[in-house]
Amino acid sequence: MKWTLPFAVLLITLCLLTGCSDSDSSDEQKLQREIWNVVGNPKLCHSVIPRFCLGYTLEGNDEEKILYAPVEGYNHTWGISDRIEIEISPISNPPADESNMKYTLLSIINNDTDPLGSIYTYNDVPFNPNTFIQKGDIFFILGYEVNCAAMLCSELLDLAENDVILNLEIKYNNEGEIIRWF
Repeated sequence: MKWTLPFAVLLITLCLLTGCSDSDSSDEQKLQREIWNVVGNPKLCHSVIPRFCLGYTLEGNDEEKILYAPVEGYNHTWGISDRIEIEISPISNPPADESNMKYTLLSIINNDTDPLGSIYTYNDVPFNPNTFIQKGDIFFILGYEVNCAAMLCSELLDLAENDVILNLEIKYNNEGEIIRWF
C-alpha cells in the first residue's frame, strides 16, 4: 500500500501539468477556421528561397497579409481573387525553416477575375536557374506559370544564367504574361 500514495500523487501532478484532457478534444480546440479574401496577384516574398506567396485579407479586415506556407488543396491562379474558407491547425515539431501551422482549404466560397489587361509590377525579382525555369514549352517564375513572347523568354533565360535582379511587369490576360523587364 506504500506505493499507492506516491503513485496517486504522481498521477495527480501529471494531470495538473498536462491538463488531464484527452488529446483529441484538445487538438479540436486548437483548430481555427477563417475566411480569407485572396488577391489576384501573388506577392513577391523572400524567405529561405525567394518565391511568390499568397496575399490575402481576413474577412472583415482590410490589412493585407502574406502567407509564406502553402494552403493544402488550394492552387492560386494569376488574376483570380478567391474568397476561401480555410482551417488552421498546429503542427507538432515542424522543421526549423517551415511554418508551425498547417493551412487546409475547406471551400472556395466564390471568386472574381481581375480585369483583363491588369498589370502587376514586381521589383527586385531574382532571376537565376532556380527561379526562372523552362519545362518543355512552359515557363515558371518563382513557382508560377507564366507566358512571354519567345524572344523575351529566351532573353530572360540568358539573363537567369547570370543570376541577376530584375523588375517585371506581368499582364493578366487569362494567365500571367511577362510583358516587360527593366
